[in-house]
Amino acid sequence: MKAIQISRYSRILEVNINSVDVPLITSTQVLIKTKATGVDPHLVLAIRGKV
Repeated sequence: MKAIQISRYSRILEVNINSVDVPLITSTQVLIKTKATGVDPHLVLAIRGKV
């Protein structure tokens, strides 16, 4: 599966799209397939150290 991963926390936000293994789950967990998601703009500011 694909994952967007933050490669470095700094004022210049560096992210990569990487292929990662599908996580193994237990009988008490679920794995949810996501087609799209949003990004909180305040979180981006916090990651970049602007908040």
